[in-house]
Amino acid sequence: MNLEITNLSYTYNLYQPNAVVALRDINLIIPSGQTLGLLGPAGSGKSTLVQHLNGLLPIQEGSLGYDNIELTKGKSLPRNIRQKIGLVFQFAEFGFFEENVFDEVAFSPRQWGWLDDHVKQETFAILERIGFPVENAESRSPFQLSGGQQRLLALASVLVMNPEVLILDEPTVGLDAPARRRLSEIIKSIKNDNRTVIIISHDIDFVAPLVDRVLILKQGNVIGDADAYNTFTNQNLLQNAGMEIPSVFRYRSRLQELGIITAQKEMDVNELKKILRRIRI
Repeated sequence: MNLEITNLSYTYNLYQPNAVVALRDINLIIPSGQTLGLLGPAGSGKSTLVQHLNGLLPIQEGSLGYDNIELTKGKSLPRNIRQKIGLVFQFAEFGFFEENVFDEVAFSPRQWGWLDDHVKQETFAILERIGFPVENAESRSPFQLSGGQQRLLALASVLVMNPEVLILDEPTVGLDAPARRRLSEIIKSIKNDNRTVIIISHDIDFVAPLVDRVLILKQGNVIGDADAYNTFTNQNLLQNAGMEIPSVFRYRSRLQELGIITAQKEMDVNELKKILRRIRI
């Protein structure tokens, strides 16, 4: 699904003395299958932007395009489009309420009227994909899981609906290193499905190897929109947004200065590790 945002602006508490402008005239096209990193300091408008995409916030000014469907002020997101856009909130696990893991993942399919056999098939399939032992799914409580497992369960609860667009809001908050690695692997596999993936994060080292393109917001304005390499090597832009150059680029830059590797745009952390191991040997 292609997404097009045209002249989108949004103000919280509109027409009130405490009004806060969250988005200012945003124009953006996200092609189907692209992985976009949405970065910026707290309060820059990132979450406000993506909450427009799945209809959680109404359009005040501007329009949204979903392939051949255009939404403007006063129009609601059609049900069939809403089903294609999955949003995993920052602490989605706080919303768990089912008694076991299986029912938590199966909740949305059941609400959408899927047949029981189809619900069971797709629920077990997505649990296997995220690496959860399916034999325990119907007996284990979501509240007995580790923080990392809960975050993956929240992701599974969205992926089971097979969304064409997946939005992850600060997916690494509170995760330890093994859970971060597992989440990174899952995102890479989702990219191979040719889905559109939007990652909101302050964790620039996590985002850098995963995204094709980076959009940076600050005070509701777009201050950067470029491919990952040109964004993450632009020190002035990153400093303006309160961010540092990702570690992988710092290591690569130093290895280039030493003449160990030649300049290249790829951001393969594993390849850099292999190079460092060879140097040590």
